[in-house]
This record gives sequence, structure tokens and C-alpha cells, in this order.
Amino acid sequence: MEQYSKKVDWLLKVYWECEKDVEYILNMYSQTSGLPFCERNLFEDICDLNAPVEDPGFAEDFKSTIPSESVAVSDVEVSAIAPRQIQAEEYAIVTVTLYAEQYRKIVDDMIAQSSDPVQEKHGSPMQAQDHAKITVLISADGVDIEEEQQVQYWNQKYLIFDFPVTLKSDWKKSTVLFKGVLSINDVPASKISFLVKCQDNKVQKPEMKRRDIHSAFVSYSRKDISQVAFVMMGIRKARPDLEMFFDVESMHSGEDWEKRIKREIDEKDILFLCWSVHASKSVWVDREWRYAYAKKGADGIDPIPLESAQKCPPPKELEKKHFNENLLFVVESNRESRAFGKSGQITVLECKTMELHRWSQQNIIIGRENQERCDLSLDSRNVSRQHLLLEAKDRDGMYTVRDLGSTGHTYLVSEKREQILEPEWEYKVPVGTVLRLANRYIIVL
Repeated sequence: MEQYSKKVDWLLKVYWECEKDVEYILNMYSQTSGLPFCERNLFEDICDLNAPVEDPGFAEDFKSTIPSESVAVSDVEVSAIAPRQIQAEEYAIVTVTLYAEQYRKIVDDMIAQSSDPVQEKHGSPMQAQDHAKITVLISADGVDIEEEQQVQYWNQKYLIFDFPVTLKSDWKKSTVLFKGVLSINDVPASKISFLVKCQDNKVQKPEMKRRDIHSAFVSYSRKDISQVAFVMMGIRKARPDLEMFFDVESMHSGEDWEKRIKREIDEKDILFLCWSVHASKSVWVDREWRYAYAKKGADGIDPIPLESAQKCPPPKELEKKHFNENLLFVVESNRESRAFGKSGQITVLECKTMELHRWSQQNIIIGRENQERCDLSLDSRNVSRQHLLLEAKDRDGMYTVRDLGSTGHTYLVSEKREQILEPEWEYKVPVGTVLRLANRYIIVL
């Protein structure tokens, strides 16, 4: 068992080095090998548990099963098909289909070949990477649904999700509201609602509505900024088309800022609530999610738990919300992934673009866009040509930063204040530190 445990630890490190989701890798392995989805078969099939832990052949064989970073992104159409009527206590099928445009005939054939009249709602296209994890969750009061959550992986052709449903005999209301959530790589991408009218124990002419999620407001405590940054990077990777308002570049102060917060929440499709002990005590997080709740209801909020519900229970108004455990898994994985960070490396998140940059060299220079001798160029005239020197993490995980005599100055941003860095002085800063270079923000990770 000790040797097996070492294998597990070593394999988790391989997961991190390859920057791939554990569940995704296991699913891919299961599909290619034909073996059930479980770690035991994975280990028994691709390595000898009695072999030395550091087995180069094992590493290469395993990494060869993982696709490269250049993953194709394609447009995905979504159609929801439901029967026009259904008898109580009798089965019906609600179908959600994702397909590439050239496979539209699949949907047309399903509608034409249906034995009962059906109605379709066709939504606007989204984007998904090849092999992206697609999850569809359907729920409704007054209806029994078999396997209400289903998962498949995008194949650049089409996916069909069939949900057998049964109207309960004691349902007395005149309508049934079906709610569906479609997620790409565990990040919500679309919400579908089926407003179904009932008459004489029959369901007739379903009126379907679909709300695509193209933008999100991120509400979080600044004390969680390092952790939230990792989550946002994961969401950006899963949904590169998603516009996010991530307010690291703004301070919570003044009437104008509060007005902008409300305007951004109004304009965004959903509010991502990064929930933690710190967030539960934050006055601004409380204002943001309560404003969104008053404007859009619980459906306009998607919680992202940074800690377990046992440690940090959700607000009473959101207790019925599905706190996304898959995203919590991503958060925990990101926490663990930082343990694999090595000294002598540099990782920087550029806040405006949400782009992650990595270097293996000892130090880098950050400065203005399109200037030579800068390892990272920031698009701002206020940033000096050579603004900041950043030295790689030491053995204690601390970065060294030095302002290079910039005109716009460099600031160390904390929860309550900003500290200006004296030119040419060296400062030690930990992972998760936010730095403001004139009017541009970065996070060292």
C-alpha cells in the first residue's frame, strides 16, 4: 500500500505538470482503453505497482495519452425538444441536443421521426473545446425525472441528452416549469426553461425559453484574491468566450464606484458568488449578491464555493441553490497545485486580460507595450518602458520586486490600502500579492 500511495502522489504531480483536469484524464483513459472509470484499473493497466516510483517509461506512456494544449474550439448549437402533450403517470422524453452546424440534420430527423407532436427551441451558438465536458441538469416540480444530470464529452459532431419524465398524478397547477442548466467544463454556459401548460391532466404546447450565459460579474472578498484568480483562470480556460467583470483593478470606494457596480451587475447575465468565510464577512460582497438577488432572483446567482458548506454555510436566501461541488473540486485542486510550484519560477496573472504568463528564468522585466527588453508588455501609456523587475520565487516561495524608477510608480495593493514601492528598493512579497503598475494590475502566483 505504501508503494501504491507513492504512485498516487507521483501521478497527481504528473496531472499538474500536464495541466489537465484529473476527472478529464480518467475519462479519456477510460474511453481509449475500454476499461471502467476508476483509478485502480488506470494504475494496474499502465504501470507495474511493484516497479520503482520514478519510472520514465510510465511517465511518457501516461503523458502520451493526454492531448496537447492546442485544442480545437468549435461553435456549438443547442436545441431543446419537448412533447406538446403528455398524460399523467406516462413517460415522455425531453431531449437536449448539442451539435455542430453541419449535423443539423440529426435534429431535423429526430423531430420528423417522432411519433408524437413535439416543439423545438433553437438557441444561439456557443463555443466548446474538443473533448470539453458537457453537463446538462434538468429539474421541475410536479415531475419525476430519471437521471436528472447527465455528462458527455464534446466530439465536434453532436451529443444527445434524453431525459425520461413523468407528470405526477397529483399535480394540480396549470403549468409545470422545467429548468435546465448546461455547463461546459463545469462552468455554467446556458440556462433553459420550459414553461409547460397543463389542462385535463395533459401537458400542452410547451413554451420554451433559453438564456445563454455570455457574461458574468465576479463577487469575492479581496482577502481571497489569490484563490479567486486561480478559479477565474480555470473558468477562462473552460469558457474563453465568457466576458467577466473581475474588479481587481478597482477599489471599493466612492459613490461613482457603487453606481458602476450596480450597472455591471445589471448588464451581466449572471453573478458568480465566490463564497468563503472572508466573503461572508465582506460588506461589499454582501451588497453585491443581495443587489443581484433583488434584481434577478436566485437564478441570477451561481455560487462558487471556495470552502465546504460545512465550514462556510451559504446565505439563507441561497440555501436551495446547487453549490457547484465540481467547481469546489477545481478550487481544491488549485490549492494543491500550488504545492508543486518550484523555486526559480515566475508566474504572473495580468488582470485586465486574465492571461497567465510563466517563465523559468531568474528574473523578468515588466514594462510598456511594444517596447523591447520587456518580458511582459502592458498596454498602457502610463506604464514606464521598463517599469518593474520581478525575481523568481526563492525556497520560501517569496518573490523579490524592484521598481526601476518608473514615473507612474509601483504599488503594493492590500485589503485596506496601497503602499508605494520606493524606486530601486527590493521588497519580498508572497504568492497572491497584487501589484499596481501605474494603472495596470498584476498578481504574482
